[in-house]
Amino acid sequence: MTRFALALFALAALASPALAQTVTVHDLTVNGDPPPDEYRTVLNAAIETSVVPIRACYARELATHPGLHGDLRLRLWVSARQVIRVTPETSVGDTALETCAHDRVHEFTLPPQAPEGGAQVRFTMTFTPPATSSTTTTTTTTTTTTTPSAPAHAEPTPPAFVIDRVHGALSQEALDYVFRRAGLEQCTTTGHGAVPVTVSVDHAGHATATVAARPIRDAAYRTCVQHHITSATFPSGTAATRLRITITVP
Repeated sequence: MTRFALALFALAALASPALAQTVTVHDLTVNGDPPPDEYRTVLNAAIETSVVPIRACYARELATHPGLHGDLRLRLWVSARQVIRVTPETSVGDTALETCAHDRVHEFTLPPQAPEGGAQVRFTMTFTPPATSSTTTTTTTTTTTTTPSAPAHAEPTPPAFVIDRVHGALSQEALDYVFRRAGLEQCTTTGHGAVPVTVSVDHAGHATATVAARPIRDAAYRTCVQHHITSATFPSGTAATRLRITITVP
């Protein structure tokens, strides 16, 4: 298989006919070029159930924002059978929908038969609300007034992180992939600010982490962050890697 096949495996779940009325995927390019015709069957035969979470993202937002629609253009870096990085290039104006769709795409894992090489993928997801039906008669006109529902309770914003510097065998892209799945959002604190963390990963992928006490002095939070980082599965490398990551608590 070529890089085209690799990228198409990652995107096949998004192009399912089950989403044709609400979510469509188009303008797909792989390394800047359209996919060749011989790989169209890969798209059609891909695992349809993988699109369910993205459809659920949209349905949930439509419940509180009727009529929400638009295009979300994404750029992906796909490597080692994983979606390593997802970068939005446009916005639909709804942060919750964009974040949910971004996370679901980022979680997609390619099947074992996919190659391990890398490819840059771009595509657009178009969100279109279901059409509403109306009945018109020559004698009666009915007007329905809907009382706006109360806004949904906003979920806490998860902490963001920036990898400041990396020295060693592992790439920043690979480390970014690990930290996005490390579960840091499960750690809570009453304080907020930027928390520097020094991480060392040996050649076998085992990590140690030192979390600074300032500006957040919450010992339970620091312990939680340290636990999730050291419990994460890092790739093995030809040598040890040392890095600094800054976690920002909103």
